[in-house]
Amino acid sequence: MFGLILQFTIAKDLHDNLGQSFSLITLKAELADKLIDKNTEQARQEIRDIATTSREDLTLVRQIVSGLNQKSIAEAMIEEEENLRIVNIIQQSNNEKISVAWPIKVQNVLAAIIKEASTNIIKYSKAHLTTFDFDEDDDCYTLNISDDGVGYKKIRKDSFGLTGMSQRLSDINGTIDISSDHGTILKIKVKKAD
Repeated sequence: MFGLILQFTIAKDLHDNLGQSFSLITLKAELADKLIDKNTEQARQEIRDIATTSREDLTLVRQIVSGLNQKSIAEAMIEEEENLRIVNIIQQSNNEKISVAWPIKVQNVLAAIIKEASTNIIKYSKAHLTTFDFDEDDDCYTLNISDDGVGYKKIRKDSFGLTGMSQRLSDINGTIDISSDHGTILKIKVKKAD
């Protein structure tokens, strides 16, 4: 369902924005061609307009392509279950179904965090089991990711993965708390929009 919504959104963006814009570029190019010998300054202005429109279209295409790389929580969980299985780590999920109704932006960010957390578990944890606990209340969406691995002694403050997770979460009014006792636990909270 998420994939179909994304395809529809991309098709609509392409039709509504780029289709009109390419028509405008074509008209301005034809006008500039007619003006080049009669009114050089106006022809130059048309060419500058074409360059501006083209740059704006490039930005839009980048945004659309970025949208293609986004995943739902369910998609991320399926992918990471396979990745964890390859290295003999069992993925357990509790209450995941509730995340289907979470806002798409929240799902996209949490899907990226699920991927990053799974990568770290595979690389460093020596775990046999990782558990993803989903929950929500009136104020927050929550996701706790835990493993039964070796834990850590100290996390570098400049760790790129953790910095990326924190940054992504701050974009959606979320936080992450990391602790290690027996294994590692990531506690993620995202405040619901008012």
